[in-house]
Amino acid sequence: MAITRRANSKNYYSEFVIGGKKYIKSTKTTNRALASKIDLQYYNDAVEQSKLGGKRISLKDAMDQYKESIRGNEKRKTQIGYLIKWVNANIDTSIPMSKVDTAFLHQFVTKRFALGMKPGTVQHDVLMLSGTIKLMKNLGYEVCTVEMPKIKVKNGRDRILSPDEEIKLLQELLPKHKVQGNTPERIRSQQRLYVLTTMLLDTGCRWSEIAGVKWSNLDFENKTIHVWRKKTSTAAVLAMSNRVHDLLQEMEQTCDWVFPNKTNDGPRVYNEGPFKRACERAGLEDFSFHSLRHTRITRLTQAGLSLSQIKAVSGHADLKSLQRYQHLTSNDVVDMVRDILNS
Repeated sequence: MAITRRANSKNYYSEFVIGGKKYIKSTKTTNRALASKIDLQYYNDAVEQSKLGGKRISLKDAMDQYKESIRGNEKRKTQIGYLIKWVNANIDTSIPMSKVDTAFLHQFVTKRFALGMKPGTVQHDVLMLSGTIKLMKNLGYEVCTVEMPKIKVKNGRDRILSPDEEIKLLQELLPKHKVQGNTPERIRSQQRLYVLTTMLLDTGCRWSEIAGVKWSNLDFENKTIHVWRKKTSTAAVLAMSNRVHDLLQEMEQTCDWVFPNKTNDGPRVYNEGPFKRACERAGLEDFSFHSLRHTRITRLTQAGLSLSQIKAVSGHADLKSLQRYQHLTSNDVVDMVRDILNS
């Protein structure tokens, strides 16, 4: 589902698919935020109208429809896209949703683990299948009452970068100007990923918060960045490091967004592939975009900031979410006491 513009109209149009039927309707407004709300209302109305009992739908069509229903979360939409591709290649997706039962889900989990998938990944996959089943039930299709498999995910210490690892990673992300055959567009893409990674590392923001930054959100004179935190629905003004300031000054402004999508009409779509490959070249394992956030918060803790001070810049909803970093503060205090005693 999406809102789009047409050549013959200034208004946004609502477009989505339900049960194989495509809906296109004008929102009758040029305001994007209002159009998004009207689009959601159109979708909900169409869902209600489609609730007819006894309907059947295949697993393939159900998953495609679930993907279409995801709004405002490009990362999640990308994840379900990858899962759909795998399912289509490895499972008979022509089966009706009425046969996607508990046994089917356990077989699905077994196959994913057999491929070496990590528990966290399999858990996300199961949640997306659960979301598909719930959506189809709401739409009036025949579905099974299932017991979702429980996946044990190890909740270990978050991976962070050491100073040396940071240097290696950024070196791998540097634009390859001298590589033969590297096009200007590819170099521009490499530069954006390099700057994006540096901003995530220096601000401690979530990926979506930086990916959605516009040039108008940057204050180069005062070296600040205005971000909108979707997770907590709050705005924040963050400090811009000197290196981020210099990198942003060197970037080409092609549209409103600092990190645009391929068509320059919206923010960057979540894609961790190029970043993951750079991590592999740098010898980093179990590292992700979100690990950059953990690295920054850990460094703030090690620098002596209290958890309440860190909360003011990290955007966490409450102090409980920051308790994972409490052991670092405790260790620092122990070291300080030892130094005092030894002196």
